[in-house]
Amino acid sequence: MNYTKGEWEAGQGIIKGFEDTEHIVVGLKGTNNTKIICATGFSNAKDVEESIANAHLISAAPELYEALKNLVDRGLIRDLDGDHFYEVMDALRKAEGRE
Repeated sequence: MNYTKGEWEAGQGIIKGFEDTEHIVVGLKGTNNTKIICATGFSNAKDVEESIANAHLISAAPELYEALKNLVDRGLIRDLDGDHFYEVMDALRKAEGRE
């Protein structure tokens, strides 16, 4: 799957050309938020707590995907009951854009 490789982290940063306020962002770790994956909201918004939570969830997405894919590839989910097996497979399809 082709996505930005490396460790993602949640943080705050200014997105040049998009207002002059800090945003809650997910960026590539070690780039001082210069390699931004996405922005989840403004750091001065009323729902900033939700934006921060979203950023943390998004920043964990590559690791969650790779861990789940590894379990599938190693055949460790085949013993799940039907509903749980399909939940796993549906989540992987969604992550891979095959939903």
